Amino acid sequence: MNEQEKQFKDGFNHGYLLAKHEPELIGAILDASHSSKSMSEYAYGLSAGHDVYHVEMMIDQNRKDIGLQPEKKVIPENSKKLVPDFQKGFNSGYILSKYEPKLTKQLFKIAHQNPSEYYKGLVSGKQEHEMEKMKGRLKGVTKNNPAAKGKNIEKGRGK
Repeated sequence: MNEQEKQFKDGFNHGYLLAKHEPELIGAILDASHSSKSMSEYAYGLSAGHDVYHVEMMIDQNRKDIGLQPEKKVIPENSKKLVPDFQKGFNSGYILSKYEPKLTKQLFKIAHQNPSEYYKGLVSGKQEHEMEKMKGRLKGVTKNNPAAKGKNIEKGRGK
């Protein structure tokens, strides 16, 4: 799988989860990404995941309207334990921050009165990605700065 396909797949999965857990947030993300001049593969995936979620919800509602039970999602018995909402949000926030940093900054300007576990995970994932980027920059500084060698930058003191 090439990088563009991976970005689309990640975007699709996160778009689906955001539509399920944070519909206002995905709306803001999609509005911002559609108004930009060029959309990344990740943004196209977000949009597709969002759309698929809503189509599934319409199908379930139509089934209820005619007296049928909504389709049950079949989870294989040998599948891993379901990931809690916080962890799903964390993973989505990390990837969103990685592929769409400008969008992510806009996204978290939206205030939440009672944030869900998924939203809390989104914020934590974004913060984790930003910390890793900062650590990478610091490592680059120490490699290029002979005076900083031998210092433990993370702890703020020498080895």
